[in-house]
Amino acid sequence: MALVAMLLNVIPGYLFAFAQNHISTVIASIINSATPILTVLMLLIVFRTETVTRKQVVGIMIGLTGGIIALGIEPGDLGNNDPIGVLAVIGAILCYGFAIPYVRKSITPLSDSSLMLATMQVAIAAVITSSMFATTILFGGTSFTSPSPWIATQVLILGIGTGIAYVWHFQVIERAGSAVASTITYPTLLVSLIIGWIVLREQFAWEMVIGALLIVIGSAVTQQRQGQRKRQS
Repeated sequence: MALVAMLLNVIPGYLFAFAQNHISTVIASIINSATPILTVLMLLIVFRTETVTRKQVVGIMIGLTGGIIALGIEPGDLGNNDPIGVLAVIGAILCYGFAIPYVRKSITPLSDSSLMLATMQVAIAAVITSSMFATTILFGGTSFTSPSPWIATQVLILGIGTGIAYVWHFQVIERAGSAVASTITYPTLLVSLIIGWIVLREQFAWEMVIGALLIVIGSAVTQQRQGQRKRQS
């Protein structure tokens, strides 16, 4: 559970917070939508529960092409995006890609209660993150300004929503498998594109839409065999 807390909460949480100081919400969400591809790669390479098929390789290449288009990559550069921010998000989704099938294999069999598993995961992550925060403030010389009541309320709402989401997440992993559970990044991508463009007034370009669609298509193709096997079982 400590490993899951690190891979699903602590490390990605830090990396996303770091990345958002260097790249836009839209770009971060587009990269995040490649999580299903990395999840399947982990299933094939690390957990070895599937053999690689031609269709899966094609799906991975479609998703990779979409990522390149969305990021505006030209030969030798990363478009207008700060490479350190892009790498941070890639590191975060690598954690997701490993953690989701690991939960399926080693965590969900431990208990029938998704609420208990989600509570343990989030609680452990909170303890680890709070310890890191306290250490940074006490010994790292980092200043911290208390948030306004309105900001604190938003953080509280996000925390409660995340806790509920993880309860459902464990249920989906157990019932539908890790590959299907990783597709949560699809609606996340849509919401982030809309909010980033309309609310945050972030830069929006059609290549982002084309790239995002290719990532979704690539992820769907990559997972197709997983979905067929699950329905047959």
